[in-house]
Amino acid sequence: MNPERIEAGEVLFRAVQVHPNLWKGNRPSSVLFRNNQGVSVDRDGKRTENEICEFLQ
Repeated sequence: MNPERIEAGEVLFRAVQVHPNLWKGNRPSSVLFRNNQGVSVDRDGKRTENEICEFLQ
């Protein structure tokens, strides 16, 4: 896994707050992805979605 490059087929995850003002219907508002210091994401690292969700919680 190259820290400088996202490989083809790699999946990125981001934990977001469940707050009504941050969602438009069933889609996240763009404000969830705005941050002057950059947005933090987590790579799948060949983990299952359940493993990733447990880690992010």
